[in-house]
Amino acid sequence: MMVKRGAKKDATIRLTVGFPVDDYEQLREEAERLGVSLGWVVREAVSVYLGRPPRILPASMDAQKQRRKYE
Repeated sequence: MMVKRGAKKDATIRLTVGFPVDDYEQLREEAERLGVSLGWVVREAVSVYLGRPPRILPASMDAQKQRRKYE
């Protein structure tokens, strides 16, 4: 798919992707563990796969993760 000329660099494109059940469950569990959306986990995995450095969790998400660790 070609991106339209003049499209903003930070624009997003929606995509439907199918996963084997086991992979989906692992992704869902990781999202829950981190306190982020499943979409965030998938976007992060793709970004790392493409050779970009991992993003740091926003402070609010990191705090949620720490709280859950001690519950």
